[in-house]
Amino acid sequence: MPTTTPKHRDEASSHTATGTATDDTLTDPLSSAAVISSSGETEISHDGLFTQQLVSLLDGGSSLDEAMDEMARDELTAKKPDGTTASQAPAIVRLGKGGPSEDSGKKKAVLIGNKNYAASKEGGKMNIPTAKTDAKSLAGSLSGQDYTTETAFDQTAKSMGSLYTGAVNDSELTAGDSVVLYFSGHGTPLGPVGVGGTHKGFHEAADPAIYEGGPVPNLTGEYEQSTDQVQALLDADTSDKPARDEARIMEHDAADILPNSTFTSLVSTASAKGLHLRIILDACFSGRTTDMVRDQYLSSVAEGAADGSTLADGSDIALELNTWKDTLITWRRAQTLDSDSSVGTWKSDAFPVVKALIERFAALTGAAIPVPEANLDLVKDIAKLHKQIDDALNAMIAALQRVRDGEED
Repeated sequence: MPTTTPKHRDEASSHTATGTATDDTLTDPLSSAAVISSSGETEISHDGLFTQQLVSLLDGGSSLDEAMDEMARDELTAKKPDGTTASQAPAIVRLGKGGPSEDSGKKKAVLIGNKNYAASKEGGKMNIPTAKTDAKSLAGSLSGQDYTTETAFDQTAKSMGSLYTGAVNDSELTAGDSVVLYFSGHGTPLGPVGVGGTHKGFHEAADPAIYEGGPVPNLTGEYEQSTDQVQALLDADTSDKPARDEARIMEHDAADILPNSTFTSLVSTASAKGLHLRIILDACFSGRTTDMVRDQYLSSVAEGAADGSTLADGSDIALELNTWKDTLITWRRAQTLDSDSSVGTWKSDAFPVVKALIERFAALTGAAIPVPEANLDLVKDIAKLHKQIDDALNAMIAALQRVRDGEED
């Protein structure tokens, strides 16, 4: 099978989804946004691990921003009842200048915990015992930091979207105020899951193959490992993630999913109001959301920058690096389906290109950008690899924001 090269963006605007903001509000200098996920975009999030550690940091005196940064620093690990070790790698993206001061503005938090899923009535065992207690615990910690909190449990995707949108659009909140949106429950690569879906619909939509462009499993969770399916995966168009995801959500409407594009739109709306928005997602595959928020931000920078400027060229490089994450997932998936598939490897095929992109960006901006390790295994180390690429991308965003600030001065 031929090695497949990534389909990079020809134009940043090609990744704008219907219903997602396309203007430059994501770069509003008066606001800030941070989105943290409990796990990477290919990872399971283990019950009772992420939120409880976040709560401990807050109760120990850390500010919310300090706690979020600490949570994203390293992989989280815990012993499972069977004696094995559970691990997951939180992902974070930060946009804008700094964040709110401790005594500035109103503070509002909406926290949703989805514990009881309708699909469990079909024998699916989908309930999440910790979701409700996690939301309550975090609400208590945020109350101790002067947030007005609202908790809601067992919500459908539609009601989740209404609660989150209502919080950001609250007419009483003005520039300088803060909003926290929290979710604990099931997640899919397409977005968080409401409680109203069917068991079959959830498992079809939750499988990473849908997001990666691969085959959907049958009802027993098995895949037919055929050369045709692997080639279809490699040939899948990955150039418009938000639009592609929304189409698949419509296809799998029985899963009751809140689209990831909801959060990119909320970031844009909050920025336009000058708010400080913090989104915290404790769900499987939630790193997908941070990836899309980062992608949308870089696209908006590219669209608003003059051709040939440092901002334009730097954002193009960062967008290309972000696209490599999709390519690596595709290659990994192809190898999982067919160990003999001749897709690219990280060390020989991807690492030299990624390293060159980072070096180009560093030379362009003068910024120090961390380079991922070369000796990583694409299958076993995908979470670590993604985290290291995320670190590089976040450093690029910080550098682009400094460049933008300098151009505005």
